[in-house]
Amino acid sequence: MYLGDSCFKVLHKHTPSGSTTRKCCRFLTDNPIRAFRNALAHANWRYNEDFSGLHFWSRKGSDPNEPLSDFQVSQLELGFWQALARCVSYVAFSYATNAA
Repeated sequence: MYLGDSCFKVLHKHTPSGSTTRKCCRFLTDNPIRAFRNALAHANWRYNEDFSGLHFWSRKGSDPNEPLSDFQVSQLELGFWQALARCVSYVAFSYATNAA
């Protein structure tokens, strides 16, 4: 499960320039993670033959006429993306709840 771009884009907008949070939000909303979320949404992915990761296809930009590009992600990288997304969102929502 991935939080939509809206969560990380809003957080990016409201954090100080150069902060670790802002850098993480940028990383989580840029390629190849953005392309991966799009590929999942459109069922444009498959496991590698040896299950060492995933192969997926997505556009690098938002132009619907752009051809699909190939991407690959290892299980280790995928685990990192998921852990980073959980960590950033957990901290953000915990802070927002305590600040309210």
